[in-house]
This record gives sequence, structure tokens and C-alpha cells, in this order.
Amino acid sequence: SGEGGCVSDGQGPRTGLGICGIFRLTDYPQILVGNSLIFLDPTGECFFDGVRSVTTPTEEHGRNEAQNNSNENQSSQTKSTAKKYQISNQFPSNFPDQLAPFLVLPVGVTESFALKGGVMQLPTFSGTIFRLPLRKESQSKICPRTFEDSAVIETLMQEFVNVAPSCFLFTCNLRSINILKWSPSVKTYEDVLSTSLSSSSAARRNHIKDLTSNDDWKRKKSKSKLVKLLQSKWVPLFSSLQIQVRSRYGGRSGKESEEVDYFVVVSVLAPPKLQIMACTDAMKQLKLLPALSIAAHIGREKNNSFIRFPSSKKTLCVGFPLPNEKTGLPFFVNAPLFQHELRGSILLNEDDDSDFRSKYAVRNVKIGNGEETRVLALHVWNRECLSSALVCLIPTLLTEVRNILLGELNKLDKRVLYRVWPRQNKLELRYKDFLSADLYESLGKLQIYLTDKSGFQTAENGVFSSPAHQISSGALNFFRDRITLFSVPSFVSQDLELGRPINRFNPSMARQLLREKSSITTRLGCNSTLILDILEYCLSDLLAVDGIEDSSATSIVKELCGLYIIPTEADTLCSFGQKLIVASPQQQSLLPSLKDKFVSHRVLARLERYFLNSSFLAMVGLEKFGPRVLANNIKSVLPPEWKGQDFVRWDSSVESPSKLWLYQFWKEVRIYDTDSLQLFRQWPLIPTTSGELASCSNAKFILAFCPNGGDVMLASFLEKEFRTMNATLSKESKRLVLSEAATARAESSRSVVPGDVSYTSDDSYESEEDIEKDCVTESAAPSSIARQNTAEYADAATEENQTELEEESWFCSSDIKNLHDILSKLRCPLIELSYFSSDSIAKFLPRDPLTLSRYILITLNHCLDYWTTLKTGEQRLRWLELSGDDMDDLIRLLTTHRGTRLSLMPSDFSLLRNIPLFSSLSGERVSLNREEHFTLDENVNSGSLALYLPSRIQRIILTEIPEVKHLLQDLGIQQLTEGLVLQKYVLPIFSILPSAQRDQVCDVILQHWSTLNCIEFTDALKKCSFAKKRLCDEKVELVKPNELLDPRNDLFRAIFNQSLHVFPYEEFYRSQWLEILSVLGMKNAVDKDIFLKCAHQVEDENDVAKGIYLMEYFAENFGEFTCTPDFCSQLSEIKCIPALLSNEALALYCTKDVSIPLHRHLVFRVLPVIPENIAIPQIIFSSLKIVSPPSISVVLKQLRVLTDEKEGSLDQWGYKFGSIEDVFRSIFSFLEHNYEALSPRIQSGLKDRAIIPVGTTLVKSSRLFFRLSRDLSPFFYEVPRAFGAYDKLFCSLGVRQTPQSNDYAILLTDLKREIGDSSLNANELKSVIEVISLIAEVDKSTAQTSIFGPDEISTLLPIEKLMQNDVPHILQKKGLNRNALHIVHPRVSEELCNKLKIPRISRCVREHLVNGFEPRVI
Repeated sequence: SGEGGCVSDGQGPRTGLGICGIFRLTDYPQILVGNSLIFLDPTGECFFDGVRSVTTPTEEHGRNEAQNNSNENQSSQTKSTAKKYQISNQFPSNFPDQLAPFLVLPVGVTESFALKGGVMQLPTFSGTIFRLPLRKESQSKICPRTFEDSAVIETLMQEFVNVAPSCFLFTCNLRSINILKWSPSVKTYEDVLSTSLSSSSAARRNHIKDLTSNDDWKRKKSKSKLVKLLQSKWVPLFSSLQIQVRSRYGGRSGKESEEVDYFVVVSVLAPPKLQIMACTDAMKQLKLLPALSIAAHIGREKNNSFIRFPSSKKTLCVGFPLPNEKTGLPFFVNAPLFQHELRGSILLNEDDDSDFRSKYAVRNVKIGNGEETRVLALHVWNRECLSSALVCLIPTLLTEVRNILLGELNKLDKRVLYRVWPRQNKLELRYKDFLSADLYESLGKLQIYLTDKSGFQTAENGVFSSPAHQISSGALNFFRDRITLFSVPSFVSQDLELGRPINRFNPSMARQLLREKSSITTRLGCNSTLILDILEYCLSDLLAVDGIEDSSATSIVKELCGLYIIPTEADTLCSFGQKLIVASPQQQSLLPSLKDKFVSHRVLARLERYFLNSSFLAMVGLEKFGPRVLANNIKSVLPPEWKGQDFVRWDSSVESPSKLWLYQFWKEVRIYDTDSLQLFRQWPLIPTTSGELASCSNAKFILAFCPNGGDVMLASFLEKEFRTMNATLSKESKRLVLSEAATARAESSRSVVPGDVSYTSDDSYESEEDIEKDCVTESAAPSSIARQNTAEYADAATEENQTELEEESWFCSSDIKNLHDILSKLRCPLIELSYFSSDSIAKFLPRDPLTLSRYILITLNHCLDYWTTLKTGEQRLRWLELSGDDMDDLIRLLTTHRGTRLSLMPSDFSLLRNIPLFSSLSGERVSLNREEHFTLDENVNSGSLALYLPSRIQRIILTEIPEVKHLLQDLGIQQLTEGLVLQKYVLPIFSILPSAQRDQVCDVILQHWSTLNCIEFTDALKKCSFAKKRLCDEKVELVKPNELLDPRNDLFRAIFNQSLHVFPYEEFYRSQWLEILSVLGMKNAVDKDIFLKCAHQVEDENDVAKGIYLMEYFAENFGEFTCTPDFCSQLSEIKCIPALLSNEALALYCTKDVSIPLHRHLVFRVLPVIPENIAIPQIIFSSLKIVSPPSISVVLKQLRVLTDEKEGSLDQWGYKFGSIEDVFRSIFSFLEHNYEALSPRIQSGLKDRAIIPVGTTLVKSSRLFFRLSRDLSPFFYEVPRAFGAYDKLFCSLGVRQTPQSNDYAILLTDLKREIGDSSLNANELKSVIEVISLIAEVDKSTAQTSIFGPDEISTLLPIEKLMQNDVPHILQKKGLNRNALHIVHPRVSEELCNKLKIPRISRCVREHLVNGFEPRVI
């Protein structure tokens, strides 16, 4: 396979397998070169002795290593692996078999030997021939591949044929290749292939020479900065070459053909990364040439015209192609790649040659002076070669091919360019990483994308078709005239999207174009084929939508709205969003006035995967024809006055609809489909035997049970008319379809792009196995909508003829016929079966006689309850037309079948009871539902009942008929005893019987109580008001037993001794009746309700004694009551509990308004307290709304009342349950425990109020002290010993240990504020003087402005306003203003006045003589 442009000195790894590749085919190759014949036997199987003469470097290296590891004698003789023979003149004659394979070749071996052989000259062949005997045995030590099978050999030869043209691409000297074939039965060879380079070999040689002879890329070690600068500015060298290879196939077979293949080769020398690697110390020793090439097959010419040819998967090349290294790329890649020495595979990963490296050390190279050894990572070099080749050369190749197509090969279809496009999805797995997104991004910037208008453009200057949506050629041309649309394969756009976003033409863009230019579609109204193509494309993106819930579906539907692209049956265009209906021609004939609402049937034929799919119709707002559509528009066909009618008279000869229309209607709407029928519930459309049409809402009440009961002539007429209509519609539909198909073919032929037929097919892009995939306009993937199983469109024209119904034996019986005749005579609604298919009839006929009986019962009841009369006023059911026998037969047929009773259910019997078929004692035919009927027991004497049985009861007594005796039992008709007669028919009307009859009934009950005492009778008697009680005016009232109280109960007698109306009266007060009444529910025990009644009685009488008795009973029998919250709540509202408020007498109160004796001291003045002997259980206090302990507000109210001056002094303490100290101790204890819960306002009020009793005097807390040195009452007091335990409360209220001077001053100030200008009494005066003395003694710093003292009239004044009366005569002066002089009280001592610094009057009053006054002697 050559060195692929790589030079190696034989030391280390080589690129390519070299001559070792021949051992893949043979174990014993032979080489004829010059005058030498060389035989190779590397396994040593053919040569048995002699010394090894010729070995390959690899073999020699391997053998040396094996010898180093062996213990054998190195000097021993080994088998030869190769021998070289010089050809002498006698050699051909001496060894003819050895040369025979060479001499028969048509390459001039015989001629060369004859021309150059002679006496003085040895035979010589100017060339080299490799003979490779194909391996036959599978036991080879070199390779297991064998070629025994002729098919394998044929395949091998075909591989040579296929690869031969590509062998010229990257070689320098190869000129031609001939492949010959010898068949076993043929003596001479056959030409299989003769291929040669037809383009300039010199151009190819120069192309390769330019790459191999350029050393400028090499980085040489130099200290010169200039050299380094020049080396750093190396620019990769690009070159291109066009190669033509002429191949001739066949020969003797007479099928010889000649083809010329056109190739484009682009090369690059030393791309940046590869240059750096090649110049490293390790790689430099291998003398690698970083030259890369790729070659593309762009055309094939045959008979002077280009033909279509399949694109095969290209391979990697190392000089020659490597057949096993298929990349999936559409071009060959040639590079100096390292292969596995044994397997020949390209090394791309670190582990690819791990097995070889573990045996041989050929990867080690020495660096510098040989002191450093490095291991070559050959896969890194290979990967960089491939990456650089693809990144650098693919854009160049595409540009070069484009230029060729625009120049030398302009007769080729320009889309050939995309045969060499690097397709990501075709790459083999191990080469996936070499095509990066950056590469495709760079390709998008090239001008290589073909358009119809502007030639090649960049990806940004046009729109790509969408691979997901199929579009016809007509629609594509329609849109191409209006936008710049690329004519490129879909895979181009798909790959471009890996590296950059692109503009795609999709249905959304088409819809936008149609919306912006709405006038476009109006001009297409006459071109139905094109408008259908456009419609189909605009819908194609719905293929990927799973349902209307999908958000993308909502967006698509919004874009479709307003587009006038839906043809209607009226040859108009409508838009999405309008109310349109999808229907077949047969269905459209049901609503002939709605042609402009029906989608054209041509749309259905073309796009049935959309328009016959319910999901699609729901998304776009279209409605599929069906019962619902028919129901919504039925008013356009039927007379409006029919709406809401149960029955209408119908004459099809006078008014619509016709009989055929009704026949067709019932083919569209199945009468057995309840949901469909409900849509027409307001319209009468069910044909009946009476000539009426019955409402669809009553379909279940219209009978059909006799298959042969229809009108035979009418059925034949309807079937004939329907077939005629279908034939007409089918013929017209077929004509339109054929016309549109012809139009479509003509349109398609006009839309073909002119050019060479060889390349107009999209198949030209593909390989042989993918020839049918990925066209320019790809077929869309099956949609989720299309994947759904759409129901096959019903075509009434193809409906099969009615088949004869398989009738069961019971349908054909005489009873069924008799039943049908009776119901017809009765004029019961029966369906006319001629309008329905046999399938429908079979589905709504009754399954069995029992079902039929139920249907008839339901229908007859409906006629009795609702359809009582006809429009004419006549009764619908003609009972008078039936004889007695007919009625008896009807009862028999409804309840039995062939003598066997039907298993009717209670609901069936209920329906039967409503039909007037039963004979009574009065001789009338009556129904059993209006009132209860019965028969009498054999032991009952009907005459004895006449004394009290009303006459109307006789109508409900039925006569027993033997045939229906069991039926009466099933219907629940009872045989009554006298007790049952009383229970059912006498007791309910007891109150309206005359008095004498009532007394007689009571006597019967009393006399026969032992036999009548059963649960049913007693329950009835309990509900009857028959017991007497006395009213207040001595009148008698009849009541139920449970309304009376047993007078034998002690509590009842005690509480209701004044209300005897609660007890039985007259004869019912006797013991015998009292026992009976007790059984019947007379109250003889106290329960919650009775107790409440007693409580109300106590409240009404306001009797305290009864209240005590009642509450004592309650306390004693508390366990017998279930004191529910409701009971307690009611009891708490009744004034029935005695209680004592303050010193008042006992009275009745509600429990919510009283307190218990435990809290008497806290509440006795504000809440009534119940007596000690009434011990209500504490567990129900809350239920009775008794608050324990009392609330703070109640205790504060009690304290306020006790300390209120208006209530009187504590001197008159009349509370007999405790002393003053007892009461206030309780209050203070309560306040101390709840003081923190008091609001600041309440706490302040307690401090300001006199609430603490000292003896009988109430004192404020501010005037109370825990210790006083002297008695300062009535101003200051010491805390009484009885309240000493409440020091915490008193401290909170402001009580202190001892008074201070300020306390005295404050006391005087408060006293002044209390008494104002009033005079002090003697005690107060004394105490005030004592306080003033204490102030003067304790603290002399007290300001006089805050001290008050008594003046001469015992009025308190500030000390600074007072004066001592040391000169009494001054006060007697007439001119003195006494209002300005305030003399201190004379009981205040002079010493005290001096301490208080009260001034003397003599120092304050000055006397002056009046001017002119002259004293005189008196």
C-alpha cells in the first residue's frame, strides 16, 4: 500500500503496511523482477534446509527478539524463509511449471525473455510481477483467511474492481491497472477491468512533488531570531488537482463498456498543529511528511454523457485505499497514518496497538545524543492528521467542486456538489469526533448553497427546506417564486444546524407568507390541485403534534386561523377558524342547504389522514359530520313546529322530510346509540306504525319486538331509492378524482427543473444502500396523528344489502304475533322497522321475553302518565277496544312465556300495577297503584266488618282468578285478617269515625288485645290518636299514647297535680287500659324530655317547693340521665332552680344565673346562691352554664356593692352565712390570686376605693399601714389582724409599713379635697391636730404649702394662710378685713404654731391712725 508520502529509514514504525500487505492473501508469494525469481516462505513450510537468505525487516526484528528469549543454540541450522533464483537461458525449459503462471500473463513476459535472452545475455523482464497464490488452508500461521470458495474469490475480485479507479488518486507513478479472470473451464483469460489514468500524469506528479519537495515547513534549530521569525510565519500550502480515470469493463462477454470517472483532489502541506508535531524531536527522526489530501468522486461519463452513479462509502488511504477503514465520508482521505503492524488497522486510540507494544519495542526512539528515549504515541499523530485534513480541506474541496461545476463541468447538475458533503449521520462510530460543530459553522459561511434564482449563496442569504415536512413540486414552485429557497439536500441543513442556526422554510413560514399576501390564495380558487398542495403543506407540521393540549399545536392553530385555503363543496375558499364540517357526499345530502359549510370531498380524498382524524379536527376547530353536527343543523330540514313535540303526524308527500331522507338519517344515526339519540331529543324522527313520528327523547318507550312487523313494500321502496342515490354520487366523485389526478400530473411535469436527467433525482446524493432516503424535499415522518387508528370513513353507498335477520324461535311464536296485534289494537307506539337496517334492528330488539315484557310495561305506563291524549283530544290508549279476554291475554303474555312465569323484578311489578287490567269486587278493571288492594282471609267474616268498614274500601278488594292467583301474590296483594283490616284501613281514619264506631273499635281492641298484641299492630296503634285526655274546659281530646303521662309515677303526680290534662281520662284511667297504654308508649319513666317538661311546669307555676323537689330528684337520679349538651343548654334557660339572693326569700332562677354555696361569700349580693341541699354535680356546671369559680367581674361587682356608701354602712351587717371578716377574707383571697389578671384601670380603682374594713369602717389602702405608733383614726388605720394573710394584695394596693411625713401631708391634702370648705367634727379636728404635730416632729423640711391646718371655724386651710391670735383686740377692730385674716384654731398650741412657723397676727397687722385723728379723753 506504499508509504503514502512518508519517508522512513527503516528504523521504527512505518505508515502503511508496505509489502507485508501481500500476506493477507497468501503464505507463499513469488516475485519476478529483472532476471530474478524470488520465492518467499516466511513460515518455513516449503524450504526444508539451508540458511535464511532473505527476510523482511519486521520479520528479522521479530526473529532476533525471539532468539534473545530462547535457550536454543544460536549456531544451529534453521529452515530457509526465502530463496532467490537467477533465471538462466535453460531455466524456462528446466523449470517450466515455475514460470508458467508468469508466461501466460498478457504483460509481455514471454516476449521479454525471447527478446532479451541469448547466449551472451540472460533473460530479463523489464518490470516487477507479484504472484500471490491464494491461501487454501485455514491452518496458516500468518492469516486465517482462506479463498477456497469461488464466491469468496469472486468477491475479492470485485473488491479489486471497485477500488481500482481510486488507486490513481494519491500515487505518483501508477499509470494503469488490468484485472483478468480465468475461469476453470476456459483456457484463456477474460478481461474484467482495464483502467488507466486519462488525465495528465505530469500534473499529478507535479502535484505530489510540490508537497514532497517543499522543506520550508521544517523548523530547523537556529539561534537566529530572523530564522525563527520566518519559521513562525509558515502558511500551510494548499493545492488542487483534477483527475480523470478511464475504465473499460467486460470484453469477451459482449457487454464491454467504458466509463470515465472525474475526481477532485485537494491537498495541504503542514497545517499548523501537524507541522508542530512533525518538527518535534521524537517525530523528526521518522522523517514524516505532513502532507494531507482528500479526493472526491464528482462525476461519471458514459457514451459522452454524464450518468447517475451510486456514492459508495470512501475509505482512508495511505497512498492506496484501505478497504477496511471505511469512514462514512463521501471522499477519500490520504494521510501518513500509522497502522497496526499485524492487523493493518489505523491506530486511533491508545489501546489500539497495546498487544503489539507489549511484545515489540519498536515504539521507542532516542532523542538527542541517544541519552533520552521516548515512546511514540502514534495514535496522537493519526488523530491530528485526520482532524487537520477534514478541517483544512473540506471547505477547500467544496469550494473547488463548486468552481468546477460552474466552469469545466457546467453541464453537470450543480447539486452534484452535495455528493461530497461530509454527512454527520453517515460517519462510522470511531470517526464521529472528527467532524466538529466548528467545521459546519465555517461551511455555513461558504458560497456553496444552490438557489434557483441567485446561484450559489451563503447559508445566511436564503432559506432551507424543512426535512420534517413534505411538499409537492407544485407547492414548492409556488413558494419558490416568492422566497429565496435553497435547492440542497436535507442533510446539508441538518448538519449545518450542528454548528449554527439556519433559516428553514417550514409550514409556519408558508402560513405567514399566505397571511401577509392574502390575495395569493384568492387567485388559486380555480386551481384545486395547487390549493390542496398548499393546504397539505400548511398542515404538515401538525404531524409531530400528539394532541390539542400540546402548546405547539395551539400556536399552529393560531397561525392557520384566517388562511383561506380550505375548499368547500360550494367551490369557495374558507379559512380556518370558520365553522366548517367534514362530511362524505352521502352525509352532505342530509343537509343540502349547508354546501358552503362542508369541506370539499376532494380535500377528504387527498388529506384524509388529517380531516378524518378527530384529534386534528379538534385542534383546528373543524367538526366531523356525525350525529352532533346533524343535530345542530337539523332545523334547516325539519319544520320548526315539530320541535319539542312528542308525536307529530307526518305525510312525506306533502311536507319534508322525505321517506328517503328519513331512511338515510337512520343509517347515519343508530337508534340503539343512546348518546346520539339524545342529541335529537327535541325532534320527532322515529317512525311508528300509526304514521306518526315519535320524539327521539322517547326512543326507549317506542316498542319494536316483532322482526316481521314492518311494511314490506315500504322497505323495498326505500332500499331501491337509496341505491340509486349512491350510484349517482359515486359516479360524480370518481369523475372529479380522475380529473384532479390528470391535473396533478400535468402540473408535476411542468414543475420539473431543466437539466441533465442524470442528476435531477435526489437519489444521486446517496449510497447504494441509502438510495431512497433524504431527498431535497424529504418525506415527513409519520405523524402521531397518522399513527392513530382513524376510523374508516363510512360510505352509505357501499353498505351491504340487508341480510335476513336470524330470528329466534320465540320471536316467531304465535304469542308474539298475538301480543303485537293486541298492542296495535290498543294503539301502543310501535316502531316502523322498514326504515332501519337489519343490524340496527338486531341491536335494539329485546334479548328475551323478560326484556320485552319490561319494555311493554314501561311504554304502557308512559302512555298512561304522559302521552294520555292525541293532538285531536282522543285518548291514546284505546282500552275500550280490548275485550275482557284481550286484557286477560295481555296480563298472561306480560307475566308468562309458554306457561312459565317470567322473573319479573319488583320494579316490573310496580309498572304492572299501574295498568288498569285487574278485576275488583265492584266489577271494574282497576290499576293497583292508586290505592292499596287486598283480598280477605278465608276466616274473616266480611259481614262483621260492615259495622265499621267504610264503603269505599270495598273497591280495593280484588277477586281472585285462578290463572293470575300467583300474580296477585307477586304483586304484594295481601290476604287480610281482621287485625290487619283494623291496622291498615280503620286506624288511619279512626279520628273521622263517628263516636259510636270509635267506642266499638276500642272495645274490640280491649277484648282481643291478647291476639292483636303484635309488633305491626302496636306500631300502628301507637301512631293512632285514640286515647282520651281531659282539657281545661272539661272537654275530651283524642291523643296518641306517647302524649300522656303515667299517673302512677310519683314525680309526675307531684309536679302535675294541678295539670291533670297530661294523664289519661275516663275509661283509659283504668288499670287495664293503663297497662295497654304503657305498652303503646305512654310515658312512665323520667327521661330528658319529660324532665324538661317538668321544669317548664315548675317555671309556669313558679312553685319553689316543686322546684326544690324537682332539683333534689335531679341530684339523686343524675346517673340515670344522659346529660347531653343540648339537654343542659335547654335546662339552663328554664327558671326552675331555687336560689337565695342576699337576704331575700328563695325564688326560682335559671341555672345560668345562679352560683353554688361554695362561692356564696363572693357573690351573695349580686348572684342567687342555690341551697346546700341541692347538690348539682360539678361535672355539668359548664353545661348548665354555672360559672365556678365566679368571674372577676362578678366578684368586683360584689365588692363594689359591699363598699358602696349608698348601700349603707357595715354597722348593719345582716348576712347570716358569715361575718364581715369571713366575707372580705374570701374576696381578698380571690383578688390576690387574680390580681395580675386585673386591668391597670381596675387596679387603680381598687387603690382609690375604700374596700378594706376596719371594724365597720371601710378604709382606702392608702390610709392603711401595717404598723402605727399611735391611733390616727379616722385618717390612718393599722391593718386588722384578720387580714394579715393578704399582705401581698395590700402591698399591691399601696399599703405600707408605717406612714411618713409626706403621707401626713398627703392625708391633709386628701382630707381637704374630700371635705372642701366644710368644718371638721371634733374627732376629725383632734386627729388633724395630731397629724400636724407628727409632721412638725418627724420632718421639719416639709413645705408649708403642702400642709393644711384648722382655722378658728375648724376649716382646713394652708398653713401659710394661718396666723396666731396673739393680740385678740385687733380682731375687734371695725376696719379690719376679716376675710383676709385666717386665725389658727385655738386648740393648736403656740408651741406647735411656732414649729410650723405660723406667724403672729401682731407681726402681720399694722395699726395706723387716721389722718387728722386726735385722741380725746373719754
